[in-house]
Amino acid sequence: MTEPTPDLRIDPSTATTAQEFIRKLNELRTWAGQPSLERLRSISTTRGTMVSALAPATTSEILNGKRLPRLPRLAFVETFVQACLAVRGKAASAIAAEVEEWGRVWRRLAAADRATRDMGANMGGDPVSGAGRPAPAQHDAPQQLPTPVAGFTGRDGELAELDRLYAGAADHPALVVVSGTAGVGKTALAVVWSRTMAGRFPGGQLYVDLRGYDPAAPMSAGAAMEHILRSLGAEKLPADPDHRASLYQRMLAERALVLVFDNAKVPGAVRPLLPRSGGHLVVVTSRDSMAGLIAREGARRLLLGPLSDGAATDLLRGLIQAEDGTVGEASCAELNHLCAGLPLTLRVAAERLSFSPGTTLLDLIAQLRREDTRLDLLDAGGDTGAGLRAVLNWSLKALPAAAARLFRLLGLLPGADFDVHAATALADTPLIETRRILEVLHSGHLIEETSRGRYRLHDLLRMYAAEQVSALESTSGQAGALTRLLDWYAHSIQSAVEAVESFRPPFLPPAQFDLPASSLSFRAADAAWEWLAAERVNLVAAVRLAAATGRAEHAWRICDNLACFFYLQGGDEDWIDLHQRALAAARTGHDALGVAVMTTGLASAYGIQGQRELALEHRLHAVSLYQRIGFRHGEAVAEVFLADAYFRRGSLAEAEKHCVRAYTLARTHGDYFAEILARWGQARVHSRTGRHAQAWTVQLELLELAERTGAEQSRVATQVELATTYLLASELAQAMTHFDQALQASRQIGDRISEVRCLTGLGAVWTQRRDPERAVRLHEQALALSERLYLTMLTAEVLQELAQAHDASGNLPAADLCRRRAEEVAEHSG
Repeated sequence: MTEPTPDLRIDPSTATTAQEFIRKLNELRTWAGQPSLERLRSISTTRGTMVSALAPATTSEILNGKRLPRLPRLAFVETFVQACLAVRGKAASAIAAEVEEWGRVWRRLAAADRATRDMGANMGGDPVSGAGRPAPAQHDAPQQLPTPVAGFTGRDGELAELDRLYAGAADHPALVVVSGTAGVGKTALAVVWSRTMAGRFPGGQLYVDLRGYDPAAPMSAGAAMEHILRSLGAEKLPADPDHRASLYQRMLAERALVLVFDNAKVPGAVRPLLPRSGGHLVVVTSRDSMAGLIAREGARRLLLGPLSDGAATDLLRGLIQAEDGTVGEASCAELNHLCAGLPLTLRVAAERLSFSPGTTLLDLIAQLRREDTRLDLLDAGGDTGAGLRAVLNWSLKALPAAAARLFRLLGLLPGADFDVHAATALADTPLIETRRILEVLHSGHLIEETSRGRYRLHDLLRMYAAEQVSALESTSGQAGALTRLLDWYAHSIQSAVEAVESFRPPFLPPAQFDLPASSLSFRAADAAWEWLAAERVNLVAAVRLAAATGRAEHAWRICDNLACFFYLQGGDEDWIDLHQRALAAARTGHDALGVAVMTTGLASAYGIQGQRELALEHRLHAVSLYQRIGFRHGEAVAEVFLADAYFRRGSLAEAEKHCVRAYTLARTHGDYFAEILARWGQARVHSRTGRHAQAWTVQLELLELAERTGAEQSRVATQVELATTYLLASELAQAMTHFDQALQASRQIGDRISEVRCLTGLGAVWTQRRDPERAVRLHEQALALSERLYLTMLTAEVLQELAQAHDASGNLPAADLCRRRAEEVAEHSG
């Protein structure tokens, strides 16, 4: 260690890029006297932190700029700064203030980086369906390939072979399969090669982890298709599987893409996702030989084998970075044999040396020789990878107790990935401590970082973690961890949905779950949408887990909030499946409120999917369920929803009857919110039955209320209805004014359904004003938007209005065509 530099503070605030920030960290280390990485690690472990985020190999890569342009993780920065200041002898209070300052700079740079990456989402494009939802990023070329694994080596021959397979493909899209045993490096090879090929495919790169060998949450082909469609800019997706598949192929045909389907279990998991058009490169990784894809689709296959001893030596020398000459070829060859030539196992083994001061490579080999167990779950087609469990057993023994415990608990996760907040709830540790533990697990290659702040376990490690938690955690300990995690999901999704849509009756009594310290709150809708999108797969898995383990209230509360997300984005088969599971759990648990809420949710799902009879049946049942439990607010709201079901069937008398019932019930019990809903529904019926003055009197009053309270969604919906009433009364100037105002507001808040209604309403105004050409243009805008959102019943209405505009312009063939299309759409939607 050199002499410390004069006591001049290293100011991180001048850093404006990740590179400058790394330079500041190096200056801080120089200021502290250039302490060795081992000393920094030991200091960080002994200064009251349970674990250290400063694995020497990781620290060396960061300080040498090998991970640029990415910022290091916040846990690393905090621990590194704390250790350097401790070496210099700073007081604890001064250290805390300095660490906080470095953290502020890190957060500023991280936010700037995220803003740069998300600029497309914030600077352009049309808003999308769903009030309060931000416009999607308009990326012409999605860039989803993961960051290549550090120290990738030893696969030059395989990369050349992949080039040869691609060049020899008879036609395009080119389909290449990389198969091999678990942990052999299929994903790493596929990602590295796909990056080298990316320049030939200007449409971008898409990556989907199908999780075929994940026992908890494999991804269906439908979910993968939805992910790709949304990545390519699709908004609300069609519920019909055939229509969705057709949209998928159309969108793929518009660009030349690299598509990587990782961890496919069987050919059937990939086949529905294969593009039918040319100009693409499709890469599939699997433990299976994928013989079906080769026979039927003409795929070209590379069988990936274990690392050679020479390649393993290169990998280990890069990872261990020993300076004592102990990393000899013979030792590396023996460790490679013990690890079955699997890069995953070699990385785990090598990284453990960083956390075991004084332990040499020879010591590690000696310990692994004594292990006689093998991870039998690694067996893939007879190729048993000996040594993974031996390496993992040894690795966990070397971990600090808190890190080993969190690794075990991660085996309880129901979903695909997680963040620091979910891990904090699971482990019941302080957030900053969890972040440091995750850094240890990540440095040890026990978890992977999939994107900034999100992690996952390799499926083998997940299996091992599940074994460990089952063997070493008590039944009550496992149950407590799962309950904390589900509490966290329930509180966080409630907060997210409230940020997206604050007025969503019926308003339920609060849950009695414990409030985890790591629960999230959202002040802005865009942050809530980002979280919902990232956690969707996990929330779906959480509902299924809660229902399966008898946690009925967790199941139906999370599911009820997911319904908002499904309504605005499309829920595919998950929407109905989850409600049915949560409903069954509520019935089993004798949770009457849960039964009523899930029945209401099922009615909405059936209605959106065009199953009107089922929707009406569930609406009727929901009213009786709320009556039975005496929840009068729920009953009143259910009556309004029942009225809406009748309205959509054209049964206006029945609709009005149930609005009156809801109004009476609300007035009797002083239920202001249900009264507003009932009056809104009544006014809509009055508008359609010629009682225009009655309708607009109520609508003007409700519009003023919405404006006064700042309820933007309610204001837009009410103004659209008010404009419709004026249109039906032939008050064209008033109708145009209110449609215009509602159109601008709907675009500002991203309410695409109201936008369609405004466009077609304005078209109807211009038809009556004898300007059919302008009317046709407006109706065609509305039609394009409604078809893009797959709003089938609304599309049928727009087509009828467009037919009238064509009639007025004298284009009778076009009018007839629109009417036939409207009938076909209405018939298909049921």
